Amino acid sequence: MSSDGPNHNEFDFEFLGNTTGEPYLIQTNVYVNGVGNREQRLDLWFDPTKAFHTYSVFWNQRQVVFLVDETQIRVHTNLEHKGIPFPRDQAMGVYSSIWNADDWATQGVELRPIGAMHLLLPPTETLTSMHVSVQCRLPLLIMPRNVAAVMRKGFGGTSQL
Repeated sequence: MSSDGPNHNEFDFEFLGNTTGEPYLIQTNVYVNGVGNREQRLDLWFDPTKAFHTYSVFWNQRQVVFLVDETQIRVHTNLEHKGIPFPRDQAMGVYSSIWNADDWATQGVELRPIGAMHLLLPPTETLTSMHVSVQCRLPLLIMPRNVAAVMRKGFGGTSQL
């Protein structure tokens, strides 16, 4: 998830390169006002290529929680009272992308694609669907009239992409 501009907020799930037989690594990151450097890595307890899994972010005024299959893997707590910035006031969108094979994501040069060879290989995974669920507890009277009407009819703030 990310907002726009140089002072954006962003929540990342990043799947890192893997060698056969090693645990799959997932890295999470939180950007606040354009500043990241809050990376945390975790060995997944399963092979994410073998079955469907759910990757979720729960964000409210107190915390940002990263979940895998409804299991909490990281909590970024709001510590603004200690002078630590927290993402609170920017709308965010959901993005999906495939990045290049930089050293930080590929166990150094061990997994780096060589030349154009990687362009000839088919992708090993396919994103088949993405479901975004938004739960907002804002009073309806401050929403635009058309949004408030949809919410009253039971839309529930959930959309399918």
